[in-house]
Amino acid sequence: MNISIYKKFSAPKTVQITVLFLLSAYAMLVNAEFGHDWVANNLHMTCDFLGKVAPGILLLVLLLALLHHAITCYLPNVCFNGGSRYQSSLFFGTLSSLFGNTKVLLILFPVLAKLSTRQRFTMLTIGFCSSGGITCLSLASLGYSAWQLFAATIALPMFAALVLPWILGRDPNPEPLTLHISPMSLYQRVSSYFEGAYKMVANRLLIIAFIETFLISANGELPFGDGITAVAQWWLDILGFPAEASAQLAEFWLAKTFISRDVTMVALHDYQIFSLLSTSTQLAAIVLLVNIVCLCALVVISLNLLAMFGRASWPILKLMPAAFLLAFSLVHLLTMLLLLVV
Repeated sequence: MNISIYKKFSAPKTVQITVLFLLSAYAMLVNAEFGHDWVANNLHMTCDFLGKVAPGILLLVLLLALLHHAITCYLPNVCFNGGSRYQSSLFFGTLSSLFGNTKVLLILFPVLAKLSTRQRFTMLTIGFCSSGGITCLSLASLGYSAWQLFAATIALPMFAALVLPWILGRDPNPEPLTLHISPMSLYQRVSSYFEGAYKMVANRLLIIAFIETFLISANGELPFGDGITAVAQWWLDILGFPAEASAQLAEFWLAKTFISRDVTMVALHDYQIFSLLSTSTQLAAIVLLVNIVCLCALVVISLNLLAMFGRASWPILKLMPAAFLLAFSLVHLLTMLLLLVV
């Protein structure tokens, strides 16, 4: 990874910032449970995310930093020849399961220019199918099943990794994948990961707070008409959800697809309908909703790449719309198969 990305970060402040963040998160959670001010009474999703989910994200990011450092120590310059039909896709699927789309782009960006167009497209599609890496396990603090979240985290990108070679065919000009990782000390790597974690939490928190404030002004109604909701319910019926579940999940599916995955998952846990679903239907619903195939993620990832790499990110950006649409199709195909088989 390019150390210059993190050279402006002041590493000695990491521990202090972490402690202050956790204290503020705990204070927000206590305020949400026992306070009586406007924030506690109105911004429930924002308080839940900051008080319950955000600390879990930081802990999981620490785990990813340790894992990345272990890879650096024991697999310093691994080269995959890319000749096998599945080698590239399974490599991208494994990384996406652990780190999520944006982090994989950061790790592999130094070698992306050398990869074939099909390899870059495969990487993007698998990344969009993912749940954002193992940080999505922090949603278990809201009451979701940890094993269902973990199963979705692994199944989503690996399913795409197995299916994509059949859809795209054999790559006529595969390039070797060299996993060269720049040497960093453990403290530097943890510091750099925490910097990314703070930005991720801040971005998600602002999005959730903005959307929740908008919902308050709209009397809690999502900006979807009855006709659009009916179409969404019809689509969920086609996927195989029970009629009652389709009726309840339709608005959440729309919110996830067009607004935000995080808002949807934070809001859904309060609804009794989810706890009443069968285990297999719950798993299918999590697979459908926890992935990052949403317009918000498409915009945020594109802006992040532009901010970090400028024009050098154009070969990736021009592939994103097609990768997004294919990932959308693969996620719904996996959901349908789960409802048919499980």
